Amino acid sequence: MHYCGFVSGLINWAFCLILVPIFAKEVCRSNKEIHFPLMIAVGYATMPLSQTICPSESAYALLASPDHFMVDRIGSFSAGQTCFSPLAFVVFGCVAVAITIITLLIKPPKEEIITYNGEADVEEAETPLTDKLEEKLCLADRMNHTKFLMPLLGLAGLLVIVMIIAKNGFIDSLSLNFVIFCFLVMNMFLYVTPIRFMAAMEESISSVVGVMIQFPLYGGIMGIMESSGLTTVISNTLVSLCNLQTFPPVAFLSAGIVNVFIPSQGGQWLVQGPFLVDAAEKLGANIPTMITAFCHGDECTNLINPLYMIPAIAMVKLKLKDVWGFMAFYSLIWIIVAILAFLTLPTIMGVAAAI
Repeated sequence: MHYCGFVSGLINWAFCLILVPIFAKEVCRSNKEIHFPLMIAVGYATMPLSQTICPSESAYALLASPDHFMVDRIGSFSAGQTCFSPLAFVVFGCVAVAITIITLLIKPPKEEIITYNGEADVEEAETPLTDKLEEKLCLADRMNHTKFLMPLLGLAGLLVIVMIIAKNGFIDSLSLNFVIFCFLVMNMFLYVTPIRFMAAMEESISSVVGVMIQFPLYGGIMGIMESSGLTTVISNTLVSLCNLQTFPPVAFLSAGIVNVFIPSQGGQWLVQGPFLVDAAEKLGANIPTMITAFCHGDECTNLINPLYMIPAIAMVKLKLKDVWGFMAFYSLIWIIVAILAFLTLPTIMGVAAAI
């Protein structure tokens, strides 16, 4: 389950969120001695952790873009400087090993084991993406139903992707716009006709309306904090509470706390990024290290914030109380390991690099 979550999470967090419950159901269907809620919790816990070394992570992808909102101040950072850095991989490895060991040691009593019996599966009737008939269509409608246009556009997009990678290299090409473009090109091959692609987009866009409304609010919060001088107060407080060595753990903890109230990493970076960068500059801290700590803090408390967990447990007809205790425990282990790692590893790795 760990491997399934890690690999699918590296592809895309939403893909992991759907694949893990399906995989857990199949495993528990054949083995009635496995605690089903624990399997769901284990699989979900790997998703936020895998995002800490994933270039599609919002903060990593945003800061890799050449036109992000703080580019004039700090420049842009490639994936090789952030999610693919040695520090990111070592911290990821430490937390992954700790979670794996804890999972192997967890074994609920037999009388408390909840098995999966398949009764919760509900077969959904397939609904066509469009109920238009191909008879009596005008030229534009016939083009929307043609099966060669999407692959043709996909090939053109694929050519652009190859040209960008050939020019910049794979790692340096991983910006927010590039990742979005790659997924768009992938859709060109997955959908047979343009009309099916547009119908699927219309159907799925309703699920992100809340996020679309939230982001302007996050931008407004950022504006209020900057114009009121609150960012300066917060950055000065952070500087007074920590030194160069303790700044990464403090950045980790502060990101985890703020994430409970702003459970969107992109929106959270808009609010929290400016004063973390300000504090890093005053302390002379390494900004990519701070970004890695920020992403770990943000993802860590996603384990106790049920926003992203709800779709997964809804698929398998579980209640939040069935899995939340496991998630909180994993989050606690992550916090302990990450604090120790960010407190010691930047210094150790810095000395090793100097030698």
